[in-house]
Amino acid sequence: MKKLLFGALALAIGLGAASADAFAQAKQLKIATIQSANGPWHKAMIRFKEIVEEKTNGAFDIQIYTDGQMGDTTAMMTAMQIGALDMVYQGATSASYMKGGEALNVMMVPYLFKDGDSAEKVLNSPEFMELYDQAAQSSGIRVVGAWGQRSPRALQTIQGPIAKPEDVKGLRIRIPPIGLLEASFKTLGAQITPTGILEIYNGLSRGSLDGQDNGFDLSYPNKLHEVAKHWSSTDHVREIIGWFASEKVWQGLTDEQRDVIKAATKEAGAVATELQKEADEEARAAMEAAGVTFTVPDHAAFAAALADVHKEWEGKVWPDGLVERIRKMQE
Repeated sequence: MKKLLFGALALAIGLGAASADAFAQAKQLKIATIQSANGPWHKAMIRFKEIVEEKTNGAFDIQIYTDGQMGDTTAMMTAMQIGALDMVYQGATSASYMKGGEALNVMMVPYLFKDGDSAEKVLNSPEFMELYDQAAQSSGIRVVGAWGQRSPRALQTIQGPIAKPEDVKGLRIRIPPIGLLEASFKTLGAQITPTGILEIYNGLSRGSLDGQDNGFDLSYPNKLHEVAKHWSSTDHVREIIGWFASEKVWQGLTDEQRDVIKAATKEAGAVATELQKEADEEARAAMEAAGVTFTVPDHAAFAAALADVHKEWEGKVWPDGLVERIRKMQE
């Protein structure tokens, strides 16, 4: 009897130790975004968490931080480099600011991608994976995948409609400090007016700005339709959301774990795409109800006007011929 009790006790202790070991082996991964809770990006991150935790049998405990809790883009990038943050979900173009990631500025070439699906295809191609690998070696930050389509960039103005390239000439436009975007609008004859994103509303309402360049995903939440009543769907840049990881973390994973994470970024990115499209439709309906007029401009005319903008960067910032190879990938 004593032997049975001792055996039962040993078994219980063994099971408890095994459970403790299993719990101890769950690696916590912190993933953050600047976007708001319950938005498309957040829900994509929730799906990512579900997939990874399930497919790795609880090897990871993924903690999600939204609303810029881990700081702005620069702060989050720095946190990944020093190991204080494991992953980030943010616009893939942020990779162009990374040391060794300069070639990724090519993402901002106007009218480079036919549509969002084509952009995802290209940005997850072997050629771009090589560029991500080079950037990871220099910066300590890796782009694991680029999945999740943002709203196409458009022009929202207090004057309008904007139907052709000539309509942009002379307008004071707020453009983010991205070289290719600034060059594009200077080529169209706009006056580039530096303004923080939180100051755009005041600039438009006071008339110090004539317009701004963003998609629905940033324009509508900031209520810019209250003061800028003309929306022109130029669709001049199509951006994808990137899944970034600390290279220290990435190198500490097994091949099987990396495969799970890569697959999860694609599936979770599809959630962001679907929800963003729904949100864009809702935003447009609400903006129309608020008196905003919508115009679909002559995309071919805009593309022709901006056809040579990228040549200053070709062979200098990114490999020679990359733009043409990207276009051929979409044929």
